[in-house]
Amino acid sequence: MVERLFIAVEIPQEIKELFVPITNELKKAKSKIVPMENIHLTLKFIGETDKRESIIKVLSNCSKKKFTLKLKGVGVFPNVSHPRVFWVGVEKNEELEELFSFVEDSLFSIGIPKDGRPFSPHITLSRFKFSPIHGLGKIINEYKNFDFGTYEVREFLLFKSKLREPSPIYTKLYSFPLV
Repeated sequence: MVERLFIAVEIPQEIKELFVPITNELKKAKSKIVPMENIHLTLKFIGETDKRESIIKVLSNCSKKKFTLKLKGVGVFPNVSHPRVFWVGVEKNEELEELFSFVEDSLFSIGIPKDGRPFSPHITLSRFKFSPIHGLGKIINEYKNFDFGTYEVREFLLFKSKLREPSPIYTKLYSFPLV
């Protein structure tokens, strides 16, 4: 069966609650807000595939250790003049980079192509269809150095994504514990 899959790290609820004042401001800026239950840190978007069992098998071999992530600052992709994505930043983290490499290499071993772009860890809070966005600069300036806190990453997950309006439905399919 073909499914739309991705690999991600969840964000604790207490940190997600710190995003609410920002998303309230972004609503005024006419952006499409990611529902709180869908907020996550993507390690790998796989897309449409029928390889669920193979993915679970290769990623179950993970022997990476638990690690701490720090979330700090906000920004937009690709730039403030033509924003498409508003994100919360993830401080550089060697363990996260290693986990990403493990996921990429493991999935490549079963025929899932590697992402051609460098890994740029972030947490998407909203998407924009139009620019320029009124008030966006103010939001970025207010939160550009905001410390959202740290948390221990104890697992990463395989999710299924079902596209629908107004937002997709994400279903956890499998948890891969870190040691």
